[in-house]
Amino acid sequence: MKKYMLIFFALFSSSAFAMPVSEIIADIARQSGVDKKVYYSIIKIESDWESNIVAFNASKEFYNELKPLKKIIGDISLKFIRPNRVVIIADRESIISIAQVLYARKINFDLGLAQINSVNFKENEIPKMFEPKYNLIKANNVLAQCAEYYRISPKSIIECYNKGFRKHRNYAYFQKFLKAYKYYAKEGL
Repeated sequence: MKKYMLIFFALFSSSAFAMPVSEIIADIARQSGVDKKVYYSIIKIESDWESNIVAFNASKEFYNELKPLKKIIGDISLKFIRPNRVVIIADRESIISIAQVLYARKINFDLGLAQINSVNFKENEIPKMFEPKYNLIKANNVLAQCAEYYRISPKSIIECYNKGFRKHRNYAYFQKFLKAYKYYAKEGL
């Protein structure tokens, strides 16, 4: 675990938040020893490369209560994905405010490029969580925790990234991951 904290501080201490995401991924992959296709695949599945994104589970009724946000914020994408997933994409300032409200209401949610779950950060970290580098460092920490727990099972490690440490009944997330990983392997990354 100390190794991963050193990686966190080494990466975070550099002032390259404006780096292209591909360079951030390459840097984190090199320092952590994790294949960069793992990060590419997770980002593709989780956010489709959108950094100003929040997602959470909610009823269709709650989603309908959120619709007035379109009038207030304007440039916002609000989607309900069956059976119970709400996805919000907005400008940086608005998405930070939305995440802060969700956190204050103790609603479990995911945010940023790698869709880091709210159990993995503190309220004061929310603005930084939308910065690709900070978000991907957190993703690396989550992967490291999963790897420490599941040791040599890549399937369980990837499934843990999505579902946490609870018992995995099926490996649907891993199947999505494998498809994305093969795509990036074919692209020569």
